[in-house]
This record gives sequence, C-alpha cells and structure tokens, in this order.
Amino acid sequence: MSPNPPRRRIPSWRRAMPLLAALALNSCIVYFSTSPTPVSGATIVFVATDGHGRFVRSLHVTIVDVAGAWRADGLTGGDGSFRCGVGAGVRRVRAEVVPPAGYVLAGADGWPRHLDVPGGGNVQVEIRVTSR
Repeated sequence: MSPNPPRRRIPSWRRAMPLLAALALNSCIVYFSTSPTPVSGATIVFVATDGHGRFVRSLHVTIVDVAGAWRADGLTGGDGSFRCGVGAGVRRVRAEVVPPAGYVLAGADGWPRHLDVPGGGNVQVEIRVTSR
C-alpha cells in the first residue's frame, strides 16, 4: 500500500464563499418597520384628549388618500395616540375620526378633514373629545 499524499487544507471560509454568493444572487431583502419607510418619509400622529387633558384610547381613525390609492386605519392607544406611516406618493389625505362609546367630538372643527402631508415630515393632529 502506498501512503496517501498529503492533502492541502482549504480554510472553511473559502468553502463558504461560493455558497454565500449563490444565496445572495437568489435572495431579496424584506424590511419590516412600524415607522414610515424612506419611500414615503412622512408620519401623521393623531392625539386624542378629553376636556380634563387625559388621553383617550380606542378613538377610531381612518385615513384615505384623496386619490383613493392608499388607506390606513386604527385605534388610539393608552397614550391617546395613533401613528400612521403615509404611503408612497401620498400628498393629501382625508381623515375621519369616530370617538369611543361615552364620548363626543368637541369644538367647532368639523370631521372629516383634509390634510396636506409634507414629504419627509410629520403632521400632528389633536382631537378633543368630551364625555356625554
């Protein structure tokens, strides 16, 4: 029997490089975020308070692009706010709010409202409610 010739050892990172290259060519990046994406760059924050300055939860907010291409809705949380990342290309929206049971909207400001959305900026909308 002849002895086996010595084998040249290949570092493990060199063996992994072709595999990583093959994976990179057939993959895509998925990005999840609760804040606006760089495409839209704008956020609308709705804050609901009562006549005593306390935050109001469960106020329903609906936001619709006036062109009809984008829509979002949700409820205000324990801090009285609902944050909404605006869809790409949206510049003007129609916002509508529905107070929770036991509350009515206060003030002369009518709802729904039309809001201009600045590119890359934030809009804060304060909503006042009173208890029945």
